Amino acid sequence: MEESLDTYNIEGELKGIQTEFYGASSVEEYNVILVKLLAMDIPKYLVQSMKTDKISFYPTPQNINLDILQLIGGGDYSIQGEEAYIKAIQRWGQANLDVKIIFEGYDVGYESSIDSVLKVFTIEITEKGEIVHTPYLILKKLENLKLKENYLDKEESGYIVIELIDPSYEIVFSTTENVDFTNLPLFISPALERLNLEEEVKLAEEKKFKLFLFMFILFLLIILGIVAYIILQEWYKKKYEDYLFKNKNHLFNLINYIQNAKQSGMSDQDITLNLKKEGWTMEQITYVLRKYAGKRTGMVEIPHKELFEKLKNLPSKVSIQKKPIQEKTPFGSQVAPRGKFSSNTQKFNKL
Repeated sequence: MEESLDTYNIEGELKGIQTEFYGASSVEEYNVILVKLLAMDIPKYLVQSMKTDKISFYPTPQNINLDILQLIGGGDYSIQGEEAYIKAIQRWGQANLDVKIIFEGYDVGYESSIDSVLKVFTIEITEKGEIVHTPYLILKKLENLKLKENYLDKEESGYIVIELIDPSYEIVFSTTENVDFTNLPLFISPALERLNLEEEVKLAEEKKFKLFLFMFILFLLIILGIVAYIILQEWYKKKYEDYLFKNKNHLFNLINYIQNAKQSGMSDQDITLNLKKEGWTMEQITYVLRKYAGKRTGMVEIPHKELFEKLKNLPSKVSIQKKPIQEKTPFGSQVAPRGKFSSNTQKFNKL
């Protein structure tokens, strides 16, 4: 706490000013001493700004350092298996330990500001059952880290390591670094070789199977949806018009009426109002107007027949034409057929 408040330096500065005061003999010297006193930033009060109840603590993957665990406990791991080891550490902690944390924050007040100067952590560790292999508590060496007592701790590569031999532990420490219970760089784990990765592999396989099952069901639903859509599409194409106009003469009469109305300059809105007055439904009117305009009257069509025909007509085998292989001489010229001479063969006279 004294280091956090910098009381040692403040006390030394005050003693120096006191010495100057006793040696001063003029108004100017006293004024200089007064200016120094006024310039000193002396804490006015210290207050506890926060204290939590016991909170369950679970280390985050970012705060689990496999390298330091390998250094103190041996074993080995690969970069590809890093995630599996981190998950194994988290799962081991949840299965074997009940870790609670109490966090306290202290602020100091100055003349014109309030600063957070100290954080105190109390870690309570209780075993859920018998633990065969001794775990390690690994804490990053924070700024001005102070342990309440001797926990037989040792420092390794910027980390404080405590071997948890007893069934339960209470560890108290303080730091001036800006951390709290949500991002405390601390984790508990046995040695790498004591972790069970088979369960992680099993969980990974189950996850892959569930993903495959989900994708298969999704694919099946898409196929069923397409089939259902095609069935509705065919129904609309073949039956929808019959459903709206059981008497085809009504349909032809409406089309004829719309044609005459259009020629006389009547708008679609006026045509619709007139037909509604005559007892036609909005569904029938919309259908006839779209049919007269040459627009789509049914669902957006999936060209399934054309697709099936194209798939049906795809060649089952791709024919490959082989070219005859021509023999060549070592110099690249073609060899004449056996029993014949090439036209450019030279004749030699006997010597």
